[in-house]
Amino acid sequence: MDNRGISLIELMVSVAIMSIVMLIATGMLTNASRFFEKQAAQVELQNEAQVITNYLSESVMEASGMEFEITDTSTGAGVYRLYGVDAVTGDLTGKGDQRVLYYDAAATSLYMVSFSATDAIPDPTTYASIGYLISDDIRYFYMDVDKGAVTDPNETTATEADGTPVVELGVRNPITCSIKFTLAHNSASADFELTADCRNRLSEVLITKNGDPTEVYKAYDR
Repeated sequence: MDNRGISLIELMVSVAIMSIVMLIATGMLTNASRFFEKQAAQVELQNEAQVITNYLSESVMEASGMEFEITDTSTGAGVYRLYGVDAVTGDLTGKGDQRVLYYDAAATSLYMVSFSATDAIPDPTTYASIGYLISDDIRYFYMDVDKGAVTDPNETTATEADGTPVVELGVRNPITCSIKFTLAHNSASADFELTADCRNRLSEVLITKNGDPTEVYKAYDR
C-alpha cells in the first residue's frame, strides 16, 4: 500500500493549473459582461433614436414654413424654426402652433419649444428653460433641405430689403429635409440619418449658416 502524500512540486503544479483556469474563466466572464453591456447600450440608443425620429418627422411633416439659423455647422448648434406661413401676407408669422427645435451643442441637448401664432415669439435665450427636452445625449445635430430637390443648380445673388445679400435656389414641393444626429450614452454612440417630407406646400425656406448670407430656397409646385 502506497501511503505517500502529494509532493510540493505536484502541489505547486496543481495550484498553477488552477490559477490559469481561473484567469481564463474570469477573462471570459468579463468579456461576456462587457459584450452584454454594450449590446444593452446599443438597444437603448436605438430606442431613444426612435423617439427622437418621431418628434422630428412629425415636426417637419406639419410645417408650412422653415427658417434655420445654424450658428455652428461643425456641431449643428442653432435654432430650427418650423411654423406656418400667413396665407395673405406670405410672412413667416404662421397659423396654428409653431415649433422651434433648439440644439445646444455645449449641453448636448435638443429642445422643442411650442407656442401658438397668437403668442409672442419667446426670447431664444429662454428656449432651454421653457422648452421640452427631447434628449440630452445628442453630440451632433443637423437639419438641411435635401439638395437633391434643387431644380436650379445655378446660384443667383439677390438682396433683401435691408441690403443683406442672399443666395437663391429653387426646390420642388413637397420639401424634403435631411436630418443627421449622433447619440452617445453609457460609452456607446451611433450615427443616425433620416429624411422627412413636408405635408404642406411651402413658398420658401430660409437658412443661415455660421452668420453667412442667408440661403433662400424658393419652392415651386412642379
